[in-house]
Amino acid sequence: MLVFVDESGDAGFKFEQNSSRYFVVAMVIFANDERATSVAIALADFQKSLGQRDEFKFSKMNNSRRLNLAQFISTLDFEARVFTIDKTSLELSFFSQNGIDAYQWMIAQALLVFQNDFSKARFRLDGTHNRQFKRLFKSYIRQTLAAEIADLTFVDSTRTELLQLADFIAGAVHRQKRGEDSEKLLEILRSKITLKELKKEPLL
Repeated sequence: MLVFVDESGDAGFKFEQNSSRYFVVAMVIFANDERATSVAIALADFQKSLGQRDEFKFSKMNNSRRLNLAQFISTLDFEARVFTIDKTSLELSFFSQNGIDAYQWMIAQALLVFQNDFSKARFRLDGTHNRQFKRLFKSYIRQTLAAEIADLTFVDSTRTELLQLADFIAGAVHRQKRGEDSEKLLEILRSKITLKELKKEPLL
């Protein structure tokens, strides 16, 4: 099993300074490498058909391109799990008092709530973080999850269509949570997504 993970929103709590209210984690799941490769090729071909050379990045797309991509994505063979957190329901002191990194905690919550779906999975995440963060993150996730993780690797999103797919889904759900989904992207993608939200009380 291969799982690509990306998020939308930030880990900040300074809402008066434009920290995002929501943090959304999307996990795109493939039962095997063959299925993942097939979807990656289809996305790359679709990208070429649009004459687009850079990566599919939800935040950089106009509404028309988002709609076209959502309609295409809805035809592909994959499943997605999406976890949303309303950060206004959390206490910032929870992280400082327990010495926990908020970003790592929120990603862990998403993996934890769906961990029964991730038997011996190989995870791929955006590799823009520094080496120390990656080391600490891997250790934290392995300590947090009861499910066995076969592998957790950071990859370059600009060269990984399936990570871009996770980015698009996370962005679409985040847009809907903000009440801005005028294109009804989530309705188009609904059959692909299992969506859960953080309970009032922390899971960890």
